[in-house]
Amino acid sequence: MAKAITEWTGKTAAPKAQQDVEFSDIFSVRRPKNVWAGTSSGVQSILKGVAAGTASLVAAPTAMAYQEGFGGFVKGLGAGIAGAVVLPIVGCTVGAVQIGRGLWNTPEAITETFSGKRWDQRQRAWVVDNLVEDGVKLAEKDDEDIFAAARQRAQVEEKAESSQAVGEPRETGFYEVLDIKPDATQAEIKRAYYLLARQLHPDKNKDDPTAAARFQELGEAYQVLSNEELRKKYDTHGKEGLGDEPIIDATAFFAMLFGSEQFDHLVGRLSLAAMAAAGAELRREELQSLQERRECRLAIKLSALLTCYTEGDVEGFDVLMQKQAAVLANASFGSVMLHTVGYIYENAADQYIGSISNFSFSNMSAFGTSQFASIAEKGHGIKTRINAIGSAINVYKASRKVTEAMKEGESKEAMAQQVLQSKDVLPAFVDALWSATVIDIEGTLHNVCQKVLFDRSTADKKSSLVRAQGLKRLGQIFQSVKAPESASADNLRGQMEAAMMAAVGVEVPVPQPEMSRDA
Repeated sequence: MAKAITEWTGKTAAPKAQQDVEFSDIFSVRRPKNVWAGTSSGVQSILKGVAAGTASLVAAPTAMAYQEGFGGFVKGLGAGIAGAVVLPIVGCTVGAVQIGRGLWNTPEAITETFSGKRWDQRQRAWVVDNLVEDGVKLAEKDDEDIFAAARQRAQVEEKAESSQAVGEPRETGFYEVLDIKPDATQAEIKRAYYLLARQLHPDKNKDDPTAAARFQELGEAYQVLSNEELRKKYDTHGKEGLGDEPIIDATAFFAMLFGSEQFDHLVGRLSLAAMAAAGAELRREELQSLQERRECRLAIKLSALLTCYTEGDVEGFDVLMQKQAAVLANASFGSVMLHTVGYIYENAADQYIGSISNFSFSNMSAFGTSQFASIAEKGHGIKTRINAIGSAINVYKASRKVTEAMKEGESKEAMAQQVLQSKDVLPAFVDALWSATVIDIEGTLHNVCQKVLFDRSTADKKSSLVRAQGLKRLGQIFQSVKAPESASADNLRGQMEAAMMAAVGVEVPVPQPEMSRDA
């Protein structure tokens, strides 16, 4: 289990293509939108330079002393002093340049804003959104084309580096469950698991009493075959050779808790799901292309979802969306997802409505709401990322606890009980999964809302305002949904505990929600 948690944290980290540290990863050198953005970027670079210099002064002598003793300490001290002088200077220089760039870009920002263009954070440029043109571009290429290229690349690399012995495995049951050949590459295994998991998920087969067992079997097969060490044991000795080591696959756990196709039209395919669908490591440009395509699809769907409101049937829109929200609330973590989506919708709408209002005394309220929404969004984003960092740290601590328990030779029942009794392990694991999901969803939906609100394919300024009002109303409807009894905190925790205990072979009763007296 500890190994699985560690592997999961590695999988959710940036791909290799994104792990190379560049100058821009330390100092903020991206093109600023205006003087405010330039000042913010400049201050960040100055603070980073000072912090990096201070860290260098402490870390360099300590690290060198650990490696080479007193002589290393002297060398490290010299390097640390150099870093303490150079890095703050670099930070201040970059900061001054960014502030100057912000001042230079401010007139352009004012002009482009009044012309109806939108500042694209990813491209760092002013753009004109057109959902009709975006739809045409989407049709020219398919996500599967990107996945196929990545899988082909991975297959070539794996076959060139593979050292697995050639021959028939002792058992082929797990391979048959995934419908793959015994010589399948890791890319093929991941791909097969993702596709079958979507088909066999219990949420999609509620009338099938065997669905849960089949899904569990699928997860077990993937857990073994996706782990080179366990796969080798299985090929050599069969299931008997796997022993009693408890394992849990974070991808399956993520799918059980957060993976619901019912939200596909609202949030699209999550980044983790895209990596699983690819069945191979995706390059930076491939990930960016997939994300841009995802945002375009969602923007087109959201625009269509708001049509009823923009055409004047406000009452019908409310009834329709309330029914949809009630259905979505019953999905795994449905109410939490709805509140997350609803918050982004309402916040984006408030910012847009205030930004296009004519500056007059009567519109001061809308302008103030817009500014407050902008500040609230930034604060919310910072809080979300701080929570994500805290969750990652807690996962690491939790994995250490489990590892220590395994080293002490405790039975799987005792170890599982220790894991569940800990106040840190389960919440840490689930919080980390949810934090990754929230960051993905919120960042995606922010861009989606911008595309919808600034779309100029069919909307003028007046109709864009109506669309923004509809988006705000939709956000309010989603946020007003109450969680069903089955989604209570105690019940969800019970389900998490049951899933974790099942991974180590211990059965526990899952708390059931109390039935309503009217039922």
